Amino acid sequence: MDSLKFLFFSLPNPRKRYIKLQVRKKQIRIGFIIPSSNTTAEPELTKLTARESGITLHFTRIPLSEITPGTLNRMLHGLRAAARLLADASCDATCFACTSASFLKGKKGMRKISQVLKAESKAPSISTSEAVLISLQALQSRRLALISPYISELNADEVDFLEESLPGLQVVATRSFGMISNLEIGMIPINYLLKVSKELIKEVNPDTIFFSCTNMPTLEAIEPLEQKFGIHVFSSNTASLFAILHVLNWKTKIEGAGRLFSRLSRKIPLTLKP
Repeated sequence: MDSLKFLFFSLPNPRKRYIKLQVRKKQIRIGFIIPSSNTTAEPELTKLTARESGITLHFTRIPLSEITPGTLNRMLHGLRAAARLLADASCDATCFACTSASFLKGKKGMRKISQVLKAESKAPSISTSEAVLISLQALQSRRLALISPYISELNADEVDFLEESLPGLQVVATRSFGMISNLEIGMIPINYLLKVSKELIKEVNPDTIFFSCTNMPTLEAIEPLEQKFGIHVFSSNTASLFAILHVLNWKTKIEGAGRLFSRLSRKIPLTLKP
């Protein structure tokens, strides 16, 4: 349908007249699967792409209200059905936008999620955890400060996942908030995140700060921290969008999302450990 220059619609009258309508220019459709209780990913990602007429975002949800290993595993049972819904929208790429659920079972689990998405959505697919690894390589990060809302068990799992996946990466400090309610995660004040970030920068001098969790509101913290301290700062949401656009060979920088998006036009040498 997108390859046609014109569409023809029949009018309900005896003469069978036709109206000739010009089809809109093809847009990139990006599909996101997010937890049902996520109140941050959709507005942040929509804000980032609002000025880009060539991109449209399409969201579907799967049930999740609390962030624990058990609830995250149960949420994954809805992944196939959600991906099929995005296939109906003929998305050009899809992303499972939940960080903790996509690193929970390590690299093998992460890759399985991408395979399921691709098979069901019929489009290139990634998860947020894979997008984070791509973003860290794009930024050439070596000393990472990790800030997450997770319980200590999940936070430790994420540290292991990141360091085991990327040679040369060291997580030099972490702050986790021990939160379980996803709705409450979506209400973390931006000033608190700025305070914690500044403390970590002073303590360990990282070259990169990563805000983990697509439901933690972080967009307003990224550029102020980068500009004040001269380090890289990115989030689960900016990583997800960056990696999807990289896969789709999108070259135009997205404004308001930090230094990461200046890397869109560059080749990224992927060096994930097997």
